[in-house]
Amino acid sequence: MTAEDGAPRRPGVVAVARAVGVSPSTVSNAFNRPERLSPALRERVLRTAAELGYGGPDPVARSLRSGRAGAIGVVFRRSLADAFDEPATVELLRGLSDVTDPRRLALVLVPGLPEPHPSIGPAVGNAAVDGLIVYSMAADDPLFQAARRRRLPTVIVDSPAVADLAASGNGPATTDPGFVGIDDRAAA
Repeated sequence: MTAEDGAPRRPGVVAVARAVGVSPSTVSNAFNRPERLSPALRERVLRTAAELGYGGPDPVARSLRSGRAGAIGVVFRRSLADAFDEPATVELLRGLSDVTDPRRLALVLVPGLPEPHPSIGPAVGNAAVDGLIVYSMAADDPLFQAARRRRLPTVIVDSPAVADLAASGNGPATTDPGFVGIDDRAAA
């Protein structure tokens, strides 16, 4: 079996169901609701799926059905190489993963480019995420603006402060951002 582009087609639920002699919903249950099957039947389905090259449900199709990506985007101004050299950024990522890992959420790292670049917006705009964490950038930064246009739940870490957004004319979008950081004015 090949796709229109000549590449071999990945077997699906129906092919596995036929090979095992069960319904497609039984194959789906083996991957998504294993408690609904006996351990022996589930093992038979999974073994046959592996033999046919079926690795399980397509995550893209699953996200279309559920309306969720299962991921949080972390938007940086700097390149990832620079971000990983910064101890505060590494600790931020460690803390985020401490929270997202138990919830089985992925972290999608969206780095800024070294120079202003026309593809900045699409990098943020095309990230398959359920929410954004914007880390330490100016309110007028194009990367920050692209993140705000997504109208996803957003948390700003460090800057810009939410009060600074109103002053810059970049006030809250549909979803007001959360803010984690130091109140520099009060600290001064």
